[in-house]
Amino acid sequence: MGSAMGQSGSGDDFRSSAQASADRRKAKDRRIIFAHGNSVQVVRIAPWMGFFLLLMVAASAVAVIGSASYLFFRDELFTASIKRQYQIQVAYEDRISDLRREIDRITSRQLLNQQSYEARVERLLTEHVQLYEQGARLNVLLDRAGSLGLVPRPAPPSPVIPPNQQASLGSMVLPAIPDGELITGSVPELPLHRGLSAMERAVADPAGILTNLDGSVQARAHNQLVALAGLALEARGEADVIADQVSALGIRLPRVAPDAPVSAEALSGGEAVGGPLLPARGATDPFDTYAEDALRALQDLEQVRNAVDAVPVLAPARGARLSSRFGNRRDPFTRRTAFHAGIDYAAPRGTPVYAPADGVVTRAARRGGYGLMIELDHEHGLSTRFAHLSRMHVSVGAQVRAGEVSGRIGAAGRSPGARLRGEVRRGTRAVDPMPYVRAGSALADIL
Repeated sequence: MGSAMGQSGSGDDFRSSAQASADRRKAKDRRIIFAHGNSVQVVRIAPWMGFFLLLMVAASAVAVIGSASYLFFRDELFTASIKRQYQIQVAYEDRISDLRREIDRITSRQLLNQQSYEARVERLLTEHVQLYEQGARLNVLLDRAGSLGLVPRPAPPSPVIPPNQQASLGSMVLPAIPDGELITGSVPELPLHRGLSAMERAVADPAGILTNLDGSVQARAHNQLVALAGLALEARGEADVIADQVSALGIRLPRVAPDAPVSAEALSGGEAVGGPLLPARGATDPFDTYAEDALRALQDLEQVRNAVDAVPVLAPARGARLSSRFGNRRDPFTRRTAFHAGIDYAAPRGTPVYAPADGVVTRAARRGGYGLMIELDHEHGLSTRFAHLSRMHVSVGAQVRAGEVSGRIGAAGRSPGARLRGEVRRGTRAVDPMPYVRAGSALADIL
């Protein structure tokens, strides 16, 4: 019995302990009470379930916060990406605009270069035609100079003055002209590859072709100016020499003023004729200025030459020896001092006697001690006599030209042998012929 009571006590204790544990578990449970009207519903939540629910709530919060953060930063990145794309697009459009402006600039430059090229070609063609026309006018002046016995001397080889340093008129030293040419110069060799045809060279370097052609045209135009300046200097120099020699004889020759007007017909060598129509050039055109000065110089030389032809300065007996001078001398017959009104030339009988200047024959007959004598009347109140002739080729009233044969040397009259007596008279008074002889000797290479 005691044993049974002991077992009964042990079982009660176990049930009490289990009940206490269950109560403790129930005390730890969480309850959720749902009340609706008269109904009440209780939901018990175990601790592990509460922990799980708390964990789910925390995970949900973290997910929500993460999602919000992602969306926020994604918007920022998207905005930054859009901004970058916009900047790239703007830069691209700016580059396109720059390229378009560059293309427009290149196109404009090419158009301007083409227009400039065409303008240069047109200008070169115009200058070439003008150069041809100027060459024709220069030939007229050179022909006129040749008719006056004036031959421009070619210059020795040395550089030509550049066109931007034009030679001035007046007392200038003429620069040399390449190859001794006065009008045209050789076209310089083009600095291009050898072996190329003219078309290939033009395509390879059109600007170089134009530059060389322009240089050639400018050089030829400058050579024309140099030729004109040289022609003017030669003509004016000869005219000055003639005038100076004659002025020493007391004779003033007419001259053409440096600023005398020049007609267009005189410049062109005749009446106006057809040809290419060129634009009118200004009054200060260098070629016109030089051409007018050269023409005035030629007209001056021509006028001086025509005037000096009436002054007895040519030698009447060429190659003869001067045997007696003007003034007192010992007479060959009386052996006394006597006045000699002329000069004597010793030369073989029959030597030609030339008229010393243009004139009119006023005497052609025998006259006392003069023997056969010819007297010529010249301008400026001068006359000449030639005596002791063997023959006379002119008659009274005849017009003789300077250098024309008028008679032959002889020994007629009061002469000890074959000789020519020459006298120069101003009015009725005999003057010393030697200044005229010296002037003729000084002008021998010119007249």
